[in-house]
Amino acid sequence: MAKLKTIEGTSVTGLRSGNMYFYRYRAEPTVPTYDVYPLIFMIRKRGSVIEGINFHYMGIERRINLLNEMKPFFSTKNLIESDTRLIVKRFRDLLLVSRKLRDAKIALHRYRIPNIISKVIRIEPSNWEFAIKEPVQKFITNTGKKRASGSVWRKTLKQSKKG
Repeated sequence: MAKLKTIEGTSVTGLRSGNMYFYRYRAEPTVPTYDVYPLIFMIRKRGSVIEGINFHYMGIERRINLLNEMKPFFSTKNLIESDTRLIVKRFRDLLLVSRKLRDAKIALHRYRIPNIISKVIRIEPSNWEFAIKEPVQKFITNTGKKRASGSVWRKTLKQSKKG
């Protein structure tokens, strides 16, 4: 078992779509604001870039709602078991068009693998709900200033309502 902040899981070197991961990250200087500790459901990998839904871009209640909306896309049919994964192809097809998945669309971010500056922890499905409830997010600007989580969540909510 590996641990980063209060999140436990398995330290991994290979990343697979459909799993939840947690790590420490340093974005490119051109990114105005970012989460230092992304908690993502990985959607896909292209070269040295991964795409994932970062739950930290929304408040805890919205995170729980999104996880519940994602359950029909789990490999174990609405149940969360030890081998559960997100069926990425079906989910991605609906991500851009479903009103129920608007939060996921807004929280979809790209991460450069070389900018991951810690071990990568794969969160076991039995710990997904615990992990999304943990307040471990840390938003900073490209100048190194802290940004309040609430302001990021309000911006995400506003964008979600537009879409």
